[in-house]
Amino acid sequence: MKTLKFYLLLLSVFIATSGNIYAQDLNNLDKIAPFNEGIAAIQKGDLWGFIDDQGKLVINFREDLYISSEGYPVFNGGYCLIHKEIEGILYYGYINKKGVTIIEPQYLAATSFENGLARVIKH
Repeated sequence: MKTLKFYLLLLSVFIATSGNIYAQDLNNLDKIAPFNEGIAAIQKGDLWGFIDDQGKLVINFREDLYISSEGYPVFNGGYCLIHKEIEGILYYGYINKKGVTIIEPQYLAATSFENGLARVIKH
């Protein structure tokens, strides 16, 4: 009987805390950008993520999002620029609205998608 009570107590603690184990904290945001293509960029420290129109985090906070001339990452044509430094050189690629890298950073320069196309320079 003691074992059953112990497991019930352990189960109730697990259930009470499991919803927060992997959740991203959306408190104390530094910046919320305007909505674009149904999502908005949000900043916390040096990291950026994206929320949907329900306030749900749809792309986790990450450090590789390219900051546009507007001062925040943006999606154009369903893609957002990312960057990665390799041996002191920045390379650019793209993610989709699920945060999945669609094109690995491999370009020396890249523009946002416009009308289904983007301009890139590959070494």
